[in-house]
Order: sequence, then C-alpha cells, then structure tokens
Amino acid sequence: MSDNRPEMNANETAEEHEEIAEDVMPLRHIGAGDGVYLGEDLYLGEPELRRNRLVGGRVVFYQNRDAEEDHLQKIQTIYVHVACICAGVAWTTLMHPLQHAGVLMQLGFEPFPGEIVQMGLFGPRNLLPGAQHLIEYIHQSDGFFALYRGLTANIAINVTSYVMDRTMSMLGLETHNFGPTTGTSVQDMSRYMLVRGCRLTLKLMLTQPLTVVFTRQIAQFIGCESVYQTLGQTIIKIFKEEGIAAFYAGFVPRLLGKMGIMAITTVASTLFYQYGPNYYPIQALNELVVSISSSYVLHPLSVVGTCMDVQGSPLAAAMPSQMAHYEHWTKCFTDIYANGGFYHRGGILFWRTMPVKKLGGSMGCQN
Repeated sequence: MSDNRPEMNANETAEEHEEIAEDVMPLRHIGAGDGVYLGEDLYLGEPELRRNRLVGGRVVFYQNRDAEEDHLQKIQTIYVHVACICAGVAWTTLMHPLQHAGVLMQLGFEPFPGEIVQMGLFGPRNLLPGAQHLIEYIHQSDGFFALYRGLTANIAINVTSYVMDRTMSMLGLETHNFGPTTGTSVQDMSRYMLVRGCRLTLKLMLTQPLTVVFTRQIAQFIGCESVYQTLGQTIIKIFKEEGIAAFYAGFVPRLLGKMGIMAITTVASTLFYQYGPNYYPIQALNELVVSISSSYVLHPLSVVGTCMDVQGSPLAAAMPSQMAHYEHWTKCFTDIYANGGFYHRGGILFWRTMPVKKLGGSMGCQN
C-alpha cells in the first residue's frame, strides 16, 4: 500500500492527503491505463472527466487541471488582445496620412485652385484635388515625417477606444448585431440603442481630449507652426492656457453625429431584417450602405467638431483670416451651412467639388 500512496498535492493539507491516500487501492495488477480514478471506481475512456489518471498502476492526481486551464485561457486572451491592439496600431499608422489630409480639408485648407467643370443640373462646380494631391503637397513642403503629425494621439485614441470596449463588455454593457435569430422587436432595438449610446458617450468623453490634441497638431501645418509637439506637452499647454473646457468645445456636435449614425443604422437594419429578404449578403450590403449614407448625411457635425477643436488656440488655422471665431458650436454650424457646399468638406477624399462662388483663398506653407 505504501508503494502506491500518491504524492501530496501542493494545495492539500496533511489530513486531506491521508484521507485520499486511504482510498487508493493497489492497482499494479491492472497495469497502465487512461482511466479516471474517483474513490473506489475506475472509469475508462472518459478523458473529459479526467481528474485522477491511472498510469503505470498508480493514481496520478489532476486536482489543479481546471485552474491550469483557466490560467492558460487567460494567457491566450491576453495574447489575443495584444495582437488586436498591434494590428490596430499598424492600421492606424498606415491610414494616418489620409486622416491628416481629411482634417485639413475639414478646416477649410485648400492650397490648390479648383478646376471649373460643368456637372449637368448642378451647374458649374470647382473640382478640387483629392487627398492624394494634398498628401503630396505636405510631403514636398515639410518632408515625409510631416505626414505623421498627430500619430501618437491618433494611436492613443484607438487604443483607448479598444480598451474601453473590452472593459464595458466585461461590465455587462455588451451589444450584439441584429439578425433574424437575435430579435428585432422594439424592446430589443431600444435596449441595443441605449447600451450603444452609453458606450459611445463614455468612449467619447475619454477620447475627446486626445482628438483635440490630434486636430491641433495637424492644424499647425496651415500656418507652418510648431506650437504643439508631444502628446503630453500639448495636453499640459492646452490645460494651462485654455482650461479643461477647451478639450470639450467640439464634444457635443461629435457626439450628436455618432449617435445619429448609430440610431439611423440600427433602425434601418432592424426594419430590413424584419421585412427584407432573409439572405445574409444582401443584409450585410444594406447595413454597409446605410452606415456610409448616414455618415455622409451627418458629416457636417464632424466638420463642426473639428473646427471647434481649434477654437481659442494660437494657431493660424483659428485666426479670422482662415476661420471665424465661434463662441458656441451652434454658431459654427449655422455659419458653415450659410456658406453652401462647405458643410461636407472632407466627407469625400478623392472626388471633391465646391460651388464656384464659394471657393476662396487659403493659407498654407509655401516652399
């Protein structure tokens, strides 16, 4: 019996070990096997129940198997999150020059004269160079690395958003995609919109200061300035000179835009899943079209948010020669709509037109 006594488990007390050891029977005549030994019985062929395993006539205890599997699963989860963050950083870095150009467009920066073209019922329009030409212009003016102004803040925005998404999912603020099997009732839709609304608001509250840093660092190109350098220096400088309110000047229009896109997409998708054909490719295409369309319709709110991000700053982009001074975002919204055609600037990056009479001169770095 003593030869078959199992070794003491690290998590066992001496009393528990002795009690378990008394249940262990001499099993050498049975031979090695893959059975599960629980008390006086030996269960063969059930590896999923494997707590104690018979090997070489002895009982090998696997009391920590669940803990080890949980630990392994946690490590795998961490690896997945790290991989997702790294992929997000790579994608953000790759797309940053386009976002750089988009922000300058939203601020009204147009260094090239447009080409007048006739567009049928729309009459004469100024066909403006696309984002690729603006990227080339930035590269020629300030060099390659100028295309990556604001990259650190942009990465911080995306990483913060990812961490917030995972955290809110763990706290129970989980959302699901609508479909025929997930429920499309008014109650489901209302709950979905409420949860998504909470998630969007919380994320934007945390990322809005980083968005202001991102916008201002890019806007420096318009006046050839270097007021804002690193992420930390920019945050401290804005806080000391303008206060915390400067970080949230564009918060409301940006939040309204995101909420509007979410609401339109949710309602349209719900109606389509309920009354449209039950064919996944068509459903996915419909959701994509609705999302793009609603983003374009509500893009003026994004323009207003970007303009308000630079208000009160010492940058040339916020000076009267480039942009009027706005005390409130509603004034900015009204003024942009009064200058017909400018409220969608930056909404399309590669095929852009403006009314001929509205296109004026812009400031910019010159070689």
